[in-house]
Amino acid sequence: MLIEMAAVYGEKENGMTRICVKISREKIAMLSGVHRVTVARELAKMKKNGLVRPDICFTRSGNLSG
Repeated sequence: MLIEMAAVYGEKENGMTRICVKISREKIAMLSGVHRVTVARELAKMKKNGLVRPDICFTRSGNLSG
């Protein structure tokens, strides 16, 4: 889901892709076909590993292919 959003809405900045679209965890869950709790858990893991920074905008570093 974030990869698709990055392709459409992403702005490259300092080796990262910034996605400044307001979207709730509930909406991400609905569009992804998973529970909101799963989205929250996975975002927390990605944040812990430095892959996303959802505090301002979703930001994903490096290669967007996975």
